[in-house]
Amino acid sequence: MVEKILEIDIDELGVDECNIRGSKWEYDEELIKSIEENGIIEPLLVRPADPSTGLKYGIICGSRRYNAAIEVGLTKVPCIVKKVDDATAIGLSIMENKHRKDIPGWVYAEKIRQMNKLINHGTPTTKKVKMIISKTGFAKRTVYDYLALTEAPEEIIELMKEPEERSEEVNEYIKATAPGAATFIKEKPLSKDKAVKIATNLKDFSDEKKFEVARFIAPLKEEIAMDLIEKVRLHPEKPLEEIKKMVEGIPKSATWVVQFEWEPKLVKALDNACMEKNIDRKNLVTKYVKDGLKRDRFLEED
Repeated sequence: MVEKILEIDIDELGVDECNIRGSKWEYDEELIKSIEENGIIEPLLVRPADPSTGLKYGIICGSRRYNAAIEVGLTKVPCIVKKVDDATAIGLSIMENKHRKDIPGWVYAEKIRQMNKLINHGTPTTKKVKMIISKTGFAKRTVYDYLALTEAPEEIIELMKEPEERSEEVNEYIKATAPGAATFIKEKPLSKDKAVKIATNLKDFSDEKKFEVARFIAPLKEEIAMDLIEKVRLHPEKPLEEIKKMVEGIPKSATWVVQFEWEPKLVKALDNACMEKNIDRKNLVTKYVKDGLKRDRFLEED
């Protein structure tokens, strides 16, 4: 079925609250030039607006085209009108934008959090995931990752933003609670993968501890940060600097040691021994294996 395209007065339009881009418009000279020369080729997707907005339609998809059209001076733009609920509107907006690199992970996290609230709370998680997948086009793993972030404290999501985009309350909290607060404004944002790792591996920890870890690992390389979170889970009482030194001390040649499926108690014992003896895990394991093989006469004495 071919959907009807309407020419709608630009003054009757506004960006819908469910649009993942919000009302933010970053001047795009290339898009403006294209619309100036060719007009709007792909219609905007809109829905009837809430009367309280004073507008007739809210733009679900096409806010960049809408803003570029204003710059060009168009008075009407082609639109397809759909009557959809908020969860579906969010999903459609995500589906159109998910391959664009200019939308940061925290925006998707907030929108999935909204969708999660909009979908009936009695819905089983597996069914809810299927619904979000169908509405957004995200892969299953991606949906589970963002759903994990719905349980994370708001401060973690705020750390995923550029410092100047964070709420004043969170910036004040950072200043009051974190070392080096005077330079916090220059901090690197927390990546989505690091935030998900904290949300899943440290979910039983206090919000204060999650925040401490998040802020500490934000500037670290991904591999080091992921290993550090694992060690924090096993050694919550140890200072983060101490754990970082331990993680950085494991040489790349020791990857065969890390790949074994160690029991948590054994991993904790190994790490404690490494720190106590000031030795990396590979050399520690090699020592114990040698001692055991010599004891059982599988290896001759040096």
